[in-house]
Amino acid sequence: ELQIPGTIQAEEYDLGGNGIAYMDDTPSSEVTPVVNYRTNEDVDIETCTDAGGGYNLGFFTVGEWLEYTVNVANTASYILDIRVACNGDGRTLSLSMDGNTIANTIAVPNTTGWQTWSNATVNNIPLTAGKHILRMTVGASSFVNINYLTFSSVVTNTDEQTFENNISIFPNPFDNTFKINNKGNFKFKLYDMTGRVLIQGYGEDEISINEMLSEGYYLLDIKTETKTTTLKIQKQ
Repeated sequence: ELQIPGTIQAEEYDLGGNGIAYMDDTPSSEVTPVVNYRTNEDVDIETCTDAGGGYNLGFFTVGEWLEYTVNVANTASYILDIRVACNGDGRTLSLSMDGNTIANTIAVPNTTGWQTWSNATVNNIPLTAGKHILRMTVGASSFVNINYLTFSSVVTNTDEQTFENNISIFPNPFDNTFKINNKGNFKFKLYDMTGRVLIQGYGEDEISINEMLSEGYYLLDIKTETKTTTLKIQKQ
């Protein structure tokens, strides 16, 4: 099962086949040449040229959907960033959890290219801790490419305070320096919103990160012995 908070690669949908784990309206892959990944499935998977490489979903059309078994770490509100590409207007996506809509008609930006990538963002999605089935469905207009979905926790504290899993990030938003406070040893990675790793390292108890970054949002992964927490932070 996939973890929330965290990043879900779109091609890592559940096993089970067409009509059970996903719905694809054409048999076999429409991608040419066919990539050497899940070749026994009908879902259209192609090589991705976005930062990080790997694969993306292509030829995602009206009525098609995919399901993902996920484990939500904590009952909370989350920020969702869907990494998308399309050449055209009017595309939308919807998400449900165990059959209940959690994000409806998410607007997909026209990136003007099928490998030109951007984020479709939804703020404050309430999720309940535990194991769930996440379904992603394309809207009323066909064709959108999807690389991954990132669920991150909301952090907006300027004073030191425990946020999640005994982790503190402060201040946030930050200028050039922010602190990570976590009792014990941990690893960290800071990503930009394309998924590119900018900084990574190790810490113990509390460390300061000082880096000249552009204004905007970043994803911070903090990995302890027991779990990984993904947070969205802002450079102002």
